Amino acid sequence: KLGMLLSSGYFVGAHLTAQFGYMSIIYVGPRLMNEGYCSSDVFAKNKSCTFHDSVLFDLGVIGLADPISVVLGLLVVNYTGRIRLILAAIIFPLLSLALLYICVGSKYILVVLLLSRGSLAILSWVIFAAAAETFPTSVRSFTTSILGGCYSIAGVTSSFAIQYAYEENPIFPLIVIQVVIFISAVFSCLIKRETAGTQLDQ
Repeated sequence: KLGMLLSSGYFVGAHLTAQFGYMSIIYVGPRLMNEGYCSSDVFAKNKSCTFHDSVLFDLGVIGLADPISVVLGLLVVNYTGRIRLILAAIIFPLLSLALLYICVGSKYILVVLLLSRGSLAILSWVIFAAAAETFPTSVRSFTTSILGGCYSIAGVTSSFAIQYAYEENPIFPLIVIQVVIFISAVFSCLIKRETAGTQLDQ
């Protein structure tokens, strides 16, 4: 029972931090695309900002990351296994977001945000699926219920964190996102059981 409780905690920690990183990219993406993060001309918080048509189009393209990544993830998850796909989906945004510490153009920012958001979208549902497959029914319902609530918790907390971080310094949201993704990686490394191809325990 203690082992199941610890394992449940690992899944919750990995999922909560992954969702936090995913929602943070959603919140910070428009500001990075519209205002940038290397300029000192950051919009004041009491000012409304106008989005250019090109930025709105780019944000629509970034939004396509979710459905495309889910389809791609479904195609490969049974071949790679849950654990390998989880680790791959964590490593990619960690590395790609690090490249944004170098001032780059908006098109490169678009590519990084598109691929990072897609990776984190895969990460979230694979963690959920792996958790559902790991535990017997009694523990499965408890764990997946908590995992379902992580989306709301991450959505609320990340909105405040990213807003505050961006107003302090436009580069701070990147640091926040990378830190929480790294924490998700730590929790994910503690998940040992591969569930691909196994039967659900009753």
